[in-house]
Amino acid sequence: VQSNIGRVSNFMKTKSHDLREVKEGPLANAKAELAQMRPKVNMMQTKLEQLHKKVEEGKREHSKREEYEKRKQEEKKDRKAASLVLKAISDRADKAQKALLHLEECAKPFTSVGETDLSSMEKPLTVRNAVTTASDGLSSLVGEAKECFAANDARVAKAVRGPWLDARQDMAKLQKQVDSIEKKAKSLTERAQRAFDWLAESTIGQASAAMRKDIKAKGKSVEKLYVELAGGSDRQITEKSFNSYLNKLQGIRFTAEQMQLLFQKGTAGGLSRRVFFGMVERYFRCVKEIAITSEFDIKNSTTLRKLEIQEFVEVLEGPQSDESLGVMRIRARVLSDGITGWITAKGNQGTPFLQERPKPCFVACAAVALQDGFASQGCSEVRSLRPGEVVEVLEGPRQEVLGNALRARGKVELDGATGWFTIKNKQGEECAKQGKSTFTCISGIALTSDRNIKDCKVLRKLDKGEELLVLEGPIQDEGAGVTRIRARAPKDNMEGWVTTKGNAGSLYAEETGRTYMVSASMPLQSVFQSDNASDIRVLAEGETIELLEGPKEEKSSSTSRVYVRAITDGKTGWVTVRKDTMRMWSPNYRCMSASEMSSDLKASKKVRDVDVNEIVELIEGPTEDAKGVLRLKCSAEKDGSIGWMTIFTSEGKLILECQQVK
Repeated sequence: VQSNIGRVSNFMKTKSHDLREVKEGPLANAKAELAQMRPKVNMMQTKLEQLHKKVEEGKREHSKREEYEKRKQEEKKDRKAASLVLKAISDRADKAQKALLHLEECAKPFTSVGETDLSSMEKPLTVRNAVTTASDGLSSLVGEAKECFAANDARVAKAVRGPWLDARQDMAKLQKQVDSIEKKAKSLTERAQRAFDWLAESTIGQASAAMRKDIKAKGKSVEKLYVELAGGSDRQITEKSFNSYLNKLQGIRFTAEQMQLLFQKGTAGGLSRRVFFGMVERYFRCVKEIAITSEFDIKNSTTLRKLEIQEFVEVLEGPQSDESLGVMRIRARVLSDGITGWITAKGNQGTPFLQERPKPCFVACAAVALQDGFASQGCSEVRSLRPGEVVEVLEGPRQEVLGNALRARGKVELDGATGWFTIKNKQGEECAKQGKSTFTCISGIALTSDRNIKDCKVLRKLDKGEELLVLEGPIQDEGAGVTRIRARAPKDNMEGWVTTKGNAGSLYAEETGRTYMVSASMPLQSVFQSDNASDIRVLAEGETIELLEGPKEEKSSSTSRVYVRAITDGKTGWVTVRKDTMRMWSPNYRCMSASEMSSDLKASKKVRDVDVNEIVELIEGPTEDAKGVLRLKCSAEKDGSIGWMTIFTSEGKLILECQQVK
């Protein structure tokens, strides 16, 4: 229509233009009729434009209605989806809340009583397992709720209106509820675990004290008791044998679960020697400075001294709880100096002052002398510890404060051997005394018959360069103002007095040599520093040494000494602890060279190959086999395999390296 109207309008414009000059005739009439028709055409064109506008407005309204309906449907769909999500999270939050109540109920035996009442709990393992199961179930529900939050987090984060905006607000409330449940559950589980740990520690403490009392009463050693219960030195204590022994202890009774709790320290084969000894002989290390007091009651006791950080103590009694102060106390012996007293292991706010540790042991990294006395100088060697040997600390560490030694280099008269020897050792004891000195004449000088230069006779004249062996002196002649010596001239063995220094300071003879006589047997060593020297040979008492260099002072620093017992043969003695020779032992070893694990000490049958860098944990040993090779029984961290492995081969090759204590 619009197109036709447009053609008519254009036709009329064209014809009107063509007839503009016509004044009369038929064409003039046609021109007039065209003029009359133009308003009608313009009106029709206007109406058509108005109609077109109405159509466009209708289209826009229709689009709006369609968009509204579409948005309405999407909102309905979102509302349903948001409702389902909220329901899923809400259901899990409700279940988690119920699980929290169940956890509280399970943990009540641990959390609703004091420490004193805890020790009488008959079924600690049952309660602990119930708490663990309830806690795991609650954690699973909380995890599911968090997964729902995470899956819909992006959607609700972008929402600016509609159901998802409302859902975001509701989800925030649920998130807060779930977080609160998780926090309460964690706190409750930790409280229950602390109570269980205290109960376990208390039970072990009671058992340990009862066993120590029984051992003392029967006059047995821990080793002898172990062999009796295990049925042999090379076997482990079974649960049946252990429980039977516990039931026979005087003045104490354990429930079945309490005994099971004690036996949990063992392996599938039973309690090893190391675990059993650790149960009987309990040790703590100081982690925060604390006082050692004379009595259990802190208020009515005196302070013996402060226990310093890193010091080890051996438990003699306890742990015992002081209900009035809310602290845990033990009676213990300090290894470093043997002082015995009461020490707070844990404060009333849970602050640990002592931390239970295995019995302190050292492992030799090189050959180390095991000596029969505390003083490192002058005592005898019991035997030499081999690399890889483990020793238990019985006393120490104690600091040995040494004086400075006097050392010199010399040539032995007997065989011409040269090296360094000690004139005075670090304890101040004389090892060599000065012998004869040698002087050489610088110029011609008289050899006289008497010390007094005024009353003497000249025996003969000594030549320049002639040597003299000192028999007495040098002596200062105050009257004459000269220095004199009594000497023998090796040239003709004539003896007499010689002036070495005149009254004007002129030198006639100078000391060119000195000898020392060994007064106590000692080593002739390769270098000045005695600690790092190798022995050339032993110098016997009475040997003469010509001085070549020195004497000079060898400065000393304090050294750490510990009294130990060797695991392999039970030999005891003192050793010096240095970083390069001894270090703290740990039961964990790293395989340094591919090896194998065998079924027994004799290596009768292979269990499996052990790769480089595998970690194994000691169960028993180290022990020497029939060939004198150090071996240990261990458990592989990788798969739990148990067997025997070599530490050092007979050729000295390192197989297992003890890992440093962290």
